[in-house]
Amino acid sequence: TYEIIGLPAGDYRVHAYQYPGGYWVDELYDNTHDWDAYTPVSVTAGVETAGIDFWLELGGAITGVVKDGNGNPLEGLQVSAGNADFFNGAMTNANGEYWIFALPPGDYDVFVFQQDDWVEQHFITPVSVTAGQDTANINFSLEPSGSISGIVTDVDGNHIPERIDVSACLVTNPSACFWTTVQEDDTYSIIGLPSGEFLVNTYEVPEDGVPWGNWIGYTYPTTINLGVDEDVVDINFELEHN
Repeated sequence: TYEIIGLPAGDYRVHAYQYPGGYWVDELYDNTHDWDAYTPVSVTAGVETAGIDFWLELGGAITGVVKDGNGNPLEGLQVSAGNADFFNGAMTNANGEYWIFALPPGDYDVFVFQQDDWVEQHFITPVSVTAGQDTANINFSLEPSGSISGIVTDVDGNHIPERIDVSACLVTNPSACFWTTVQEDDTYSIIGLPSGEFLVNTYEVPEDGVPWGNWIGYTYPTTINLGVDEDVVDINFELEHN
């Protein structure tokens, strides 16, 4: 049993979780894991609100180590595990170790997203979680990221007031694209890029209700070969008006 006392009158989100972390999956009243889908619990002054009960599910955990290409542990990086129904994460410690606990049984996409100049990396296969057990050795070896940057103007070198985005897509995997928006000073920088050969495109993002923009999209005439931890500059564009 539990009792939370001293509450001012009002509506509350009530959350049950294991502390310190363990296998039991946290839950919000009433029977949801979604932080925003909770059922508010109303508290009235001088009255005990009873029957706010929880039935917790026994989950499992995912553990591993995150290192750089030379085998050095990487501290302070977020490792995440998610599927269509649940998402959780953990930070690496000084030894590069992480432990994502309280995961409902099932298969998860486990990944380290792009942070601290390291390339985002997903574990090669879905990771299966079993109740009451650690799924171990889900390890990562991260590559330092690079960038592609430049300037985008019109053909006369003038600022384009509309929103212009620039994308860089891997030639070997066209679905692996990275993008950014051109800034007010006409510069752009696409960061967090792995090494490889990229096709770079620029295009206008039209406003709502506008079927197309005012500027003709353009593909850089050559592919960009980006090395590990390399920054390629002066990939510039001059766009023509429709």
